[in-house]
Amino acid sequence: MSTNGNIYKYFIKLLVRGFDKAFIYEVGMEEIERLQSLLAEPLQPSEENKSPHLFMFNAVNDLVVGVSPTEIQLAHFLFEKGSDQYLDEENGDPDPERRQIHLYLQGRTEPYKISLAEYGDAAVLYFRLEAGTFERSEFYSLLDIDGEEVAVRLQDVILIEFQKDVLNEGIEESGAGKVDPVG
Repeated sequence: MSTNGNIYKYFIKLLVRGFDKAFIYEVGMEEIERLQSLLAEPLQPSEENKSPHLFMFNAVNDLVVGVSPTEIQLAHFLFEKGSDQYLDEENGDPDPERRQIHLYLQGRTEPYKISLAEYGDAAVLYFRLEAGTFERSEFYSLLDIDGEEVAVRLQDVILIEFQKDVLNEGIEESGAGKVDPVG
C-alpha cells in the first residue's frame, strides 16, 4: 500500500496473558481493521461454545495465527513508513519522554511504555481507571506519537505512571480544568 509515495508495512504487536514475550506479526491493513473492530466492543464468549473463540488472522509469508481475544492484554497496531520523524520533533517538544505513560499489566514484570500523541488520552485513561466503570473485557484505544493505535485491556492495568502536567494538560484540552490526582 502506498500513500503520497510512501510504502507502508503494517504490524500487530500483542501482549498475551501468561507470556513475557511480545508477539509481533506483519499483516495487511484489513487484519488490523478486523482486530480493531473486535476489540472496540466488550468481548463475549461464543454462544455455541462456552470457551473463548480464537481470532484467526493471516500474517505475511502465509502464516496463519490464532489468538484468544480474552487473553490479549494489549494490542499495538504499528506501521512503518518512509519517515522516522516523530510528532515530538515536529511539535518541538523538548522532552519526548515526558509524553510517556508506563502501563504495568497483570503478570508482567516490565512496563509497556507508550509515548502519547494526545495528552487527552492520558486524562481519559486516568478517569476510566479511577472510576472502574468498564466492562471486564473492555479495551481502551489511544494513539502513540507515530499515530499508531494501542488498545489496552483496562482490567489488566495494575499500575500506571505518567507526569502530572501531562494529565492536567489533557484535562485542560477537554475543558474540565485541573485536578489533583492524589487528593
